[in-house]
This record gives sequence, structure tokens and C-alpha cells, in this order.
Amino acid sequence: MSLEIELQDVTKTYEPGPTVVKSLSLRLEAGSTLCIIGTSGCGKTTTLKLINRLIEPTSGSIRIGGRDVLSQDVIELRRSIGYVIQEGGLFPHMTIAENVGTVARLEGWQASRISQRVDELLGLVNLEPWEYRDRYPAQLSGGQRQRVGVARALMCDPPIILMDEPFGALDPITRNSLQDEFVRLKADLGKTIVFVTHDLGEAFKLGDQIALMDAGELLQMGTPTELLEEPASPFVADFMRTHAHHKPPHEMIVDDVMVSDTVTVRIDGDLVPGPEDLMRRLDKFRLRSAVVLDERRKVAGVLSRQSLERQDIRDWGELVDASPAAVRSTAALADVLDQMLRTGQTEVPVVDADGLLLGTVTRKSLVECFEPPLTASGSLPAARGI
Repeated sequence: MSLEIELQDVTKTYEPGPTVVKSLSLRLEAGSTLCIIGTSGCGKTTTLKLINRLIEPTSGSIRIGGRDVLSQDVIELRRSIGYVIQEGGLFPHMTIAENVGTVARLEGWQASRISQRVDELLGLVNLEPWEYRDRYPAQLSGGQRQRVGVARALMCDPPIILMDEPFGALDPITRNSLQDEFVRLKADLGKTIVFVTHDLGEAFKLGDQIALMDAGELLQMGTPTELLEEPASPFVADFMRTHAHHKPPHEMIVDDVMVSDTVTVRIDGDLVPGPEDLMRRLDKFRLRSAVVLDERRKVAGVLSRQSLERQDIRDWGELVDASPAAVRSTAALADVLDQMLRTGQTEVPVVDADGLLLGTVTRKSLVECFEPPLTASGSLPAARGI
């Protein structure tokens, strides 16, 4: 289950201090993920706390599923919303099972039901229950504690999940692994998620919508592509430029250049979608190949535009090129670039640990990561081929 979130002219002022959120209005569809990003002190975390009434708005309205949160019992509201912070916010004196089951115990669930749900959730976040349920937080790594925090937030199957920089304190490899896990979980669970981050790359990877804030104001909300290609102001354009390209080339990984504009296809004796529709999709995203998925939605290979142009095809499966290796999002970008130059690949599928598709590295995305994303006039430069 998921619910819509709507904020209308929400303002938060600390008298006699500053106004930290100013006339904030936004709407997030049920089942979508919104990533809030912006400058330090811009009101990101305050917005998160306003949604579940950890703090009260000075003015304006906040509705979840059409209901004003101020009209609801504050305890019931908070228990109906999952909340994840850095390090998971675990109780150090409780076991992992006790931490995950905290809200369910408060709700009066039977012990057997709690135990079953805890094991289910630990499995969901890839922590074997038999190995981890009786451990304490100090016996886990930072990444494992963060997984436990996510499991606890999901305990009572809330329709809304709030996440306040949950991966911010982790090392890059662990961070990317958990981001991949998050992509899988949000697809499986269909929750409405508000995710605060200071990392633009993380926001682009995880968010269906991005909200950019500065000094308590919402400057622009839209898809990652809209913020890059149609910035609403010079500030937005400059923020995209200065935050999207901050790593030296030797430190860059696949996740830094991966794009979500990927065309997929299934082959069940026939081609789904059909060749004409598939060609139109490839044209739309300026791609030269489609990623072939098997019945488990794992990457099985690629189907090139050249193959699609052949006539009298009897078995589409014979045209699938299974040799181009998919890569993980944590792979070194230099290695992938070398692979593309050696093999002549124009697009490389990116997969998670289970072989499920996350996105694609394209020649265009590679080029754009090594050139300034904005010209002096504020427009995006044209992509060049390698």
C-alpha cells in the first residue's frame, strides 16, 4: 500500500528566529520516490520532520492520502510512517530482532507474528535471520546497521517511508551496494518514499522526482532529466553543474555515468515489444541497442539496431548478442571505458548483485561526464561521439 503526499504553502518559522521553510508546495504521487537535495541548511530535514509531525508547521497544510496530518493522532501518524536515519538509529541494548520489532510491540502484535515478520524483513534486506537476529548493533558493520534500520521502518508495512541521508556516513562501496538494494526494494514494495540526500548522484539514481531547495524555498521539482535539461533558474543550472561533476576521472565509477534511459525487450519466440515499436524507442533515446531480459527480468544480452533491420526473422533469439558483459554500478569507470573501446560496444548494461537491470552506460553519458555540462550561456552542450 502507498499514499499520496501533498504539501500546500507550508511554512516553518522559529520565533523569534529564522523561517526555515517558506511557502513550500509539492505533490508526490503514491508509490513514487522524491529525493530532496539542496544547500546546507536549506530545509531538507525540516521538511521531512514536518511530514510526520516531529515538528509542527507554522502555517499551511500537509495531507497524506487526502487527510490533513494535523487532524490525526500524532502517535498513530508516526507509527504509520517508516523513518530511517543515518546508522539506522538503532537501540544499542536491543538485539537486531528486538530493534526491528519495536513498533510492532508497541502496536500489540503477538510474539509469534513479530518473530515471523522480523525474519521476513531481515531476509528482504539480505541479512540471514539465523545469523543476525540475535546480534547487537555493535556487532554489525555500518552497512548492516543501515539495512536493519530499513527493515525496522518496514515492520508494520507503512504506506510512507521517510529517509534522512541514510547512506551518508558509509564508505563509497557500501553506499553503492545499499543504493542498488534500495532500487530493488522500492520496485518490489511500491512505497511512497521521501529521501533526503546531499549527493546529487544518489538523488538521480534513486529518485523518480528531484526537489531542489535553497534557503527554505523549493526552486524546482521534476525528473532528473528535467532539472538537467530545463533548469528553472541560473541557480539550478549552476547547482547541477557544480555537483554533478566533482570527482576526478580516476575515482569515477559506473554509477557516476549510468543513465536510466534504457530500452528493454523480451523474446518469447516473438519480440516483445515488436520491432517497429522497439525501433521507435531506440530512436527516442538515441540508442543503438536494446537490453534483452529473460523471464526473471535478468539481463540476457543485447539486441542491436542492425539486427532489428534484418528481414524475414524466424527466431529472434538467434540474434541476441549474449557476449557483451554487463557491469556492476560499483565497477571502475576506466575499466568499462576500456571494455567499450576494445569490443566496440555502444551501450553497456548495468546490473545489481542479482543480475537485475539498473541502467546503462552509453557513449554519450561517458562523453558528457568528461566535458563541462553547461556552456557559458547556461545551455547544455551537444553530445559528441567517441
